[in-house]
Amino acid sequence: MPVPDYRHLFEQAQNLIAPSAAGPPRQVDLRRAISACYYGLFHFIAAHAADEFVGATCRPPSKRSAPYVRAYRSIPHGHLKAICGQGSGANSIFSSPLKNFMVTVLDAQDKRHSADYDPSVRYITRNVTDLLTEARQAVDDFRAGSADERRRFLAMVLFQQTKGK
Repeated sequence: MPVPDYRHLFEQAQNLIAPSAAGPPRQVDLRRAISACYYGLFHFIAAHAADEFVGATCRPPSKRSAPYVRAYRSIPHGHLKAICGQGSGANSIFSSPLKNFMVTVLDAQDKRHSADYDPSVRYITRNVTDLLTEARQAVDDFRAGSADERRRFLAMVLFQQTKGK
């Protein structure tokens, strides 16, 4: 099975919020679209990290895909949140485009949590349209960063610091 394509998740979000003959999108569709926006960014990061440190030639269905899959699956959402929080801060070593990328990842993750777990929140199509626009811009922001700082960010996300002596 191929690696999930972030663009397909963004496309799914777009399809979920598209008006239909039945009327405006249902709340469940808006919530799933918000989730798709976040997961688009998450899979974008996971694929780039595994490509960078294992190699794109090892992507499934390659016979050498086990290390790729291990790297791809090793990114906990909480760790990603912590790295994006640190990396987007005032004392960050990252450039504005990468900081903007991280801020959008944080925002999308928070919105996904609300969409998935908070029944009191009501959404309108514009909420999701804005998030989808921001998520697409975040991909461009990531690419606007230098190769060195993209690699540094991906290393921080992929290789968790362990508490030691």
